[in-house]
Amino acid sequence: MNRIKALIKKPGKRFYVFLVCLLIATFFWVLNALTKEYSLTISVPVEYAGVSSEKVIVNTPPKAVSFRVRGEGFNLLGVSKKDEFEPVTVDLSNYSTFGDDEVERKVVDAGSIRNLVNDELGDYLDIDQLSADSIQILIEERMSKKVPVELDLNIQVNDQYTLQSEPFSTPDSVVAKGPKSEVKVLKSVFTKRLELEDLETTVNEALPIVSASSKMNFEPENVKVTVLVEQLTQGSTKVKIETINLPDSLTLSTYPRVVTVNFKTGLSHFDSVDDNQFTAQVDYRSVLKDHPPKLYVNVVSKDDFVKVINYSPENVEYIIRSR
Repeated sequence: MNRIKALIKKPGKRFYVFLVCLLIATFFWVLNALTKEYSLTISVPVEYAGVSSEKVIVNTPPKAVSFRVRGEGFNLLGVSKKDEFEPVTVDLSNYSTFGDDEVERKVVDAGSIRNLVNDELGDYLDIDQLSADSIQILIEERMSKKVPVELDLNIQVNDQYTLQSEPFSTPDSVVAKGPKSEVKVLKSVFTKRLELEDLETTVNEALPIVSASSKMNFEPENVKVTVLVEQLTQGSTKVKIETINLPDSLTLSTYPRVVTVNFKTGLSHFDSVDDNQFTAQVDYRSVLKDHPPKLYVNVVSKDDFVKVINYSPENVEYIIRSR
């Protein structure tokens, strides 16, 4: 040790000879190590081809296969330095078909997988311990169908405004494409949820169509959702009182015969509002039950875009007569 220290402090010919010998020894040690057999676990991407455009894979086969490779250190060194491998392509048209008319089944066995991977890695490595003994592929006929679009909305309008009409989408339907077993039972599709608060202006927004199935796609993929908003205005009208559940042998007269209804609606609806858009009713059954001195008048708007604020009177006197 002292001699080595002395050589380092005062490098001379003997020091350089020592250094060369050390490098040669290291080289042969590494060379010997790389000629030994080692093993390594790697993963190779898998792609599937050979399925006609009229059909679709309905299950989810693995997108990669993992396996253990054995070989000399020299060969494994090149493999271990790869960040990713080129995908191996499984041509499903080369495999036999099983199953029925609804669902085709193809099985890619371990030997086929091994051969595909060997083509990617070369013959100088031995493959064992595949992550999949076989890969099962399920294939169905592809189907297209036009289905209506339903809007998933949560809308809160400012108190001084109202909806001018029901929100709608453009287009109001889309073409769904996917496995026949899924498309044929599809009744409608939904947009992505849209939440709007304290709304004061009209909204036009593109929303994607959503689906629980990754095998389904839509044309178009997005629809334009329109929410028309307008300012509220108020008005009043007189509505004749009707009697319900009254036997044919009787007549019932109320005093007064009409109620004054105060309502609110959007500006675009105001001119079309009249007494025909409301019902004002008293129920004869309440006479039989309680014999009240006055009958309660129930007023309802027939139009979702016309809201009753209040009305007067709420209770009316009445007289019942035989016919």
